Amino acid sequence: MAVNPAGNDNNTGDELNIDLAAAWFPFAGDWTGAHVDVVSGSGVIRASSWDISSSNLTRTGTGVWRLSLPGVDTRSGGLVFANGGSNSNNFAAAGALADGSQFEIQLRDNASSNVEDGPLSLLYLPYDTANVVMGRISGLGGIYNRSGDFTIRRTGTATFRLSIPGQTPETGMLLLTSDATSIANDNIISYEADGSDFVIQLDWTNWNEVPNLL
Repeated sequence: MAVNPAGNDNNTGDELNIDLAAAWFPFAGDWTGAHVDVVSGSGVIRASSWDISSSNLTRTGTGVWRLSLPGVDTRSGGLVFANGGSNSNNFAAAGALADGSQFEIQLRDNASSNVEDGPLSLLYLPYDTANVVMGRISGLGGIYNRSGDFTIRRTGTATFRLSIPGQTPETGMLLLTSDATSIANDNIISYEADGSDFVIQLDWTNWNEVPNLL
């Protein structure tokens, strides 16, 4: 796992020794996910859970994939979390299409924020996943969808404070993905521990940003 500065500055591409968090969702445990890549201009699924194949996960353009899941309205069924699948200074965004038919997943270059091809990892979590606190949050801190008990408020430009009753950064971690269908699709999103809360921040200075967060 490599951590790099975000944005187009003199240090972009350098790896940093900073705090990070990671989670593993085994396919054998019935989690829905995949690792994909592009070979000779064509999308390739390297590994996936039983319910993802080339019939419902396809590359639709440079750095862009679409995922449909039987019986799932992507606007209300759950969230997709995604990240670059190699040490290539990339990040990913994911979001539901307006008609609820598919998720769009984008792989972006960390320096330019442009879409580009490369290895990509993705995970789908339904809102009814047991013991999971999850929500899709607007750039103003409003809640589009949620599951579990939490409080979130916008504390500044692209900055949010998340509180989960009875939980702290020592008892759990977050998965975060910017929404590929929003104005925030070219922004990295990260968090830090602050007492018993989580402080979440996008790297762009525009209020109209929509992160997905778990």
